Amino acid sequence: MATVKNTDIPEDEVIDILTRLPVKSLMRFKSVCKPWGDLLRNPDFIRQHHLKQTHLSCSSNFRVLMKHGAQPADCFFSLSLSSARDAGEEVLTLEERVYDPVVLGPCNGLLCVYGYREKIVLWNPAIREFKTLPLSPIKRRSGTGSFGSLGFGFDCEANDYKILRFVTDYFADDGAGVPSCDQIEIYSQKNDSWREIPSLDVCPGGVPWFSQYHNGVYYWWADGINGGLILSFDFADEVFDKVPLPGVGVSWGDCLPQLAIFNGLLALIRYIRGGPETLVHIWVMSERGVKGSWVKQASIGLIPGVVRPLKFSRNGGFFLEDLEGQLSLYDPSSQQLKNLQLSGGEGLLQVINYVESLVPINDRREDEDEPSAHIRI
Repeated sequence: MATVKNTDIPEDEVIDILTRLPVKSLMRFKSVCKPWGDLLRNPDFIRQHHLKQTHLSCSSNFRVLMKHGAQPADCFFSLSLSSARDAGEEVLTLEERVYDPVVLGPCNGLLCVYGYREKIVLWNPAIREFKTLPLSPIKRRSGTGSFGSLGFGFDCEANDYKILRFVTDYFADDGAGVPSCDQIEIYSQKNDSWREIPSLDVCPGGVPWFSQYHNGVYYWWADGINGGLILSFDFADEVFDKVPLPGVGVSWGDCLPQLAIFNGLLALIRYIRGGPETLVHIWVMSERGVKGSWVKQASIGLIPGVVRPLKFSRNGGFFLEDLEGQLSLYDPSSQQLKNLQLSGGEGLLQVINYVESLVPINDRREDEDEPSAHIRI
């Protein structure tokens, strides 16, 4: 068989082929030759590869990352196809001990894992890279201040990954029963440092499924003086905003809320548990950038045997946690609930729609300072 030289195939065709390959294969190709090694570390190629993988995941079975367990001894992560259990799982271990871990993201293929004693880890499971963040040196103004909610996102203007953290005093409130937010801190990966930004008069909920990242903006369910609202933070402008909830004929006092992404738009899920059954209502932000303009997408009758919705799948259904802490997939068109035989433990299960990437954490190159080096999802 004749040896095919690199010059025999146009460069753009080689790049197109490589962008279609999984990260595991590309990591092996880094040692094929120096030009390929340089290409696979090039920020523009990393961007093209992640865009292609995102497109492919929308047109075929896509992978979900699941968190199992709470303690380092029994906590692990797995990658599985959303509708093909027989395709097998890939078990991933974060080589850093994090107690009661919570996962935020993904953001360009990166995850933020945080847990007890303020430990925060940036992690790219596809290339097996992680980085433990330094502790914040900022002095606490309140002796009872504790580690509150987090947000994780990408600043496309500064080409920087950032983590926002609320320091909350749960033993004090503003007189209306709302916990006070003492301080807000933001971490910059580019500078590897923390700094403080002005605080707020609202406090986000501390439960991870009450929050969602989308297109450079992080959203939280929050408690205000006049009731619930959605708090947003733009990582590029570093500006907070408040988004009103669907208000006409809707009571939010008797339900559990969840934020998610539905067909590329911010969605709000209102679900009520009635014994062993769950009633689900779904609202979607009607237009991008129109604050508080909601459209009711669906109302799904009582679904037996489930605890809470988790994430939407790309086929119009959504993942649910059942009464035994196992993952199920609900298809609204057929109204069928399929148990995927994946367990995380009751109340511990997290599911993330994951698209892998080559984005490095510990080996950032000087040419990554260009804005084109990364993408905004």
